[in-house]
Amino acid sequence: MKRKLNQDILRYLNQQTSFVTSDKIAVDLDVSKITVVRHITEINSNYGTPIITSERGRGYKLNSQVYLKQSTNTGDTSSEERCNEIIKELLFVAPKRLRTIEVYEKFYVSEAAISKDKIIISQKLEKWNLSFVRSSRHISVIGSERDIRAAIMDIVLNLNQMTDISVLEDYCNGINNSQDFYFTIKQIEYASTALGANILYPYNISLFAHIYVLLERIRKYRYVAKQEESLTLLKENKYFSPEIYSICKRIIENISNHIGFSPDESEVIYLFEYLSSARISDVVPVDRDVSLSSQIAKSYIEKISLATNRKFSSKLRTELENHIHYMIQRLMNRVFLPNALLNEIQSGYYKLHRFICDASKEISLEYSLPEISEDESGFICLYFAKIIELERRQLNAYIVCTTGIGTSELITIKISQTFPEINIVGVTSNTAISKIVDFSDIKVDLIITTIPIQQMIGVPVVLVSSILTNRDIETISNIAGEMLYGK
Repeated sequence: MKRKLNQDILRYLNQQTSFVTSDKIAVDLDVSKITVVRHITEINSNYGTPIITSERGRGYKLNSQVYLKQSTNTGDTSSEERCNEIIKELLFVAPKRLRTIEVYEKFYVSEAAISKDKIIISQKLEKWNLSFVRSSRHISVIGSERDIRAAIMDIVLNLNQMTDISVLEDYCNGINNSQDFYFTIKQIEYASTALGANILYPYNISLFAHIYVLLERIRKYRYVAKQEESLTLLKENKYFSPEIYSICKRIIENISNHIGFSPDESEVIYLFEYLSSARISDVVPVDRDVSLSSQIAKSYIEKISLATNRKFSSKLRTELENHIHYMIQRLMNRVFLPNALLNEIQSGYYKLHRFICDASKEISLEYSLPEISEDESGFICLYFAKIIELERRQLNAYIVCTTGIGTSELITIKISQTFPEINIVGVTSNTAISKIVDFSDIKVDLIITTIPIQQMIGVPVVLVSSILTNRDIETISNIAGEMLYGK
């Protein structure tokens, strides 16, 4: 929780162009002011340099240059690399144990370092509900087979950073020669041809990783833990979707021929669940019950509409229903679908993503679903973000100065050149502004004024200097972004 809040603060400040007070940060992140100050102090301490600067009366600002340099090289690199390598080795053989001395002999580290590694490894594995266990002579990773596979896909293949299968080739070659990479690509191509549709991102990445990980675990250890559920599921799947079942069975047979070892029959179940939860087309199969996905799509739209104070079109609901239909299948089958765009989504649509994550938690409880991950919430965020961008509108603004002329012309020119999303619909004086807001044929969204406006006019007001300084431009940018995009 502490680490997540630190990341939230860094992401939040990374979006700001000027100083932000601790009060505003606290409100936007829904925490106390004291918590914000404490965590900023901790962040600067962790980075070893003031990555977040502060000025009395102005608040906090992220030092972007230091942040970019430090974010690519944080912590004890050798320790991090060692722990990652050990995790990979343990995951491939999990849930079997390895002798501690055999794993660590190539690192030449002390017992104190091994004890420290245990803490780091345990923290890294928490994401997948896995445990790092060390006895007197052995170490192992313990957890469900599904969670083990999800962790392998994320840690070993870095799927949370990949949107293109071709980029995975380098990672795969680091594990084995390129033959397995190209073999797996051929299986994806076979599935696409058999289904008569391309399997696109992120489903192609996920399916590729599942097949490749299975291949390498069998190749290295001639062992993979069996499916936890009964094989009766296999029979149900066979009759539920015989076309997909036959494709999965053929791929498992191809793997057997490729490496000279027959995987357990339960592997067809795993593969079936990955392929059946992939969104192959934009049409939900007519033989599926869409009522639940329809209700959940409606619930998302209602919650996000309330949070953002805007209406979303029926087109969004139709697109969401299809996506959610397959998301439900993934949740119920515990299929891991990494989102390589998550960091960009969190950065570009911070508040929107937070609203959707909050909605996801509520929906999980309301519909008795497994937890909807941040990765899945990120995919849903893209649907809302697309509509917002498509429906992007301009703000109608009035310029107000003492006489309605003079400096207002300079301000009008600067704003028109800097903010294409702001439409200057007129210039007026302080005394006339109330009538314009109330009786204008054009809806006025924003007032930009060089003098304080005392009367209540029901429209956001931005007080700027007569020559519109850079600080004024930042203020207008923040307010316009909040009004248009909820940022």
